[in-house]
Amino acid sequence: MVLRKHQTEEEQLDIIRRMTYAVKLLIDEAEDLLEEGKKYLRKKEYDLAIDFLNKAIETREKAGNADGIDEYYTFEHAEYYVFRAITYSEKKDYDSAEADYTKCVELGGWGDYYEDRAWFYYEKKRDYDAAFADCVKAIERCDYSSEAYHIRARIYFYHRKDYDSAIADFTKAVECCGQRGCKACAKEFYMRGRAYLIKGDYYNAVKSFIMALKEIATLIVAK
Repeated sequence: MVLRKHQTEEEQLDIIRRMTYAVKLLIDEAEDLLEEGKKYLRKKEYDLAIDFLNKAIETREKAGNADGIDEYYTFEHAEYYVFRAITYSEKKDYDSAEADYTKCVELGGWGDYYEDRAWFYYEKKRDYDAAFADCVKAIERCDYSSEAYHIRARIYFYHRKDYDSAIADFTKAVECCGQRGCKACAKEFYMRGRAYLIKGDYYNAVKSFIMALKEIATLIVAK
């Protein structure tokens, strides 16, 4: 459908309404397909998940490109690629997973998808330099990116033996989390304690271990 100069304002508004409705129907269909794909991902039926996610992405792209309406092809579209990337990763098809994580980064623009790709590089591909680079980008875009600090701290600790930087990032990960009785924070305090221990700073090592125990105790009480 195309708007033309000779059309009345009412005719143009009617066309816009119909175009908007058509796009909404496509998005609704894509979201239904996405939910099916996520369902099969949870059930570990990865081939079926990929089939539904492929259809979801194809349908979502039609909505984004319908009649030149591309404002729908935005940040939220990246979610479709995230779940397909996770599915490919579970299938150990790491090249396809990496391609989808990269597409998420291109579509997303925020730090979240750099975090996702950093996790993929760290946990799946064991490409620690690539993971580190994505953590830096995630933090540049979102300074309270707890997961990015979490991953980068481990790279500093395990792979670069830079314990001062590891301590700083473990501390920052806890600050960004901001929760009490948090299992993740307990791990950060524990790892920070190990870093202090290696440095021979026994006072701060013990202090960090105690803080880790406090997080666990708070978690247990809350249950």
